Amino acid sequence: MDGVPGPGRGCAVIACCALVALGCAPGLQAHWQGTGERGEARFFQFAIDLQSKVPTALWVGAHGAETRLAVCALAASDKGDVEFQMDPDTPALNCSDLKRPLTFRGAFGRDVLAGSVVDSAGAAVGRFRAFRVRE
Repeated sequence: MDGVPGPGRGCAVIACCALVALGCAPGLQAHWQGTGERGEARFFQFAIDLQSKVPTALWVGAHGAETRLAVCALAASDKGDVEFQMDPDTPALNCSDLKRPLTFRGAFGRDVLAGSVVDSAGAAVGRFRAFRVRE
């Protein structure tokens, strides 16, 4: 041995570094700011806090009215799929008070969360996207 690692060792080191980097990728638990559209030209903005023990959102509707909402049924997979519910029409501060929840289904990766908005009947009614807030 002359102290130079062989090709097999170099590949092992690179594979190990890649696994460590994947383990350090940012998760869903963060603050997110986003926008979206329901129906035709019914725009909205939101800020979601998924770091808290009880996730919440600040919803800003078409006319600028701000509403505090509960973020409910939060589920995320290892593949980056995410789903959660909010009810801006009621508005619900507790998950038990949801009457006509909107389900937000999408995917997240690094600093972006994006997908579709589905009503309580299961019909697609819009789109959304959000970006991680770096603090």
